[in-house]
Amino acid sequence: MIWKREIAFLEEGDSVSGRGFSIPWQVNAGIIVLLVAGGYVAWKRRQDLNVWWLRRQMKNERSTEYNVRYNLLMRMMESVYTRRQKGETLREYVGRITIPGDKRQDLRYLTELYERMIYGYKGMEQKARTVAEQLMERLIRQLKP
Repeated sequence: MIWKREIAFLEEGDSVSGRGFSIPWQVNAGIIVLLVAGGYVAWKRRQDLNVWWLRRQMKNERSTEYNVRYNLLMRMMESVYTRRQKGETLREYVGRITIPGDKRQDLRYLTELYERMIYGYKGMEQKARTVAEQLMERLIRQLKP
């Protein structure tokens, strides 16, 4: 009989009381609304976030080869303006996008240097490298989505 009382006592101890901690539905709804609003803002600003990320990568890639930096610049241009079409050359792409004349001129020059480097000259003169870096920095600063 003693063991029956002990079992009854143990069973009572295992029962869960109805008075637990609960979060009001208004708080849950508020959290969900904030998450949805944050997701919507991030989705609408994805272009800005992409450009910010590419600029950050560009700053980290200062010491690397010109072709890596040029490719990052092209990714920025595609993010802000329009995507490059399949089979379209870089020269055709630069001629097709609608940007102000001075930016287009700088981009054409950078593209010409890139083409020379890829298809012909393996190295780039220091003067051309300096000019290219200055033009690239100016384009990046002016690039706004």
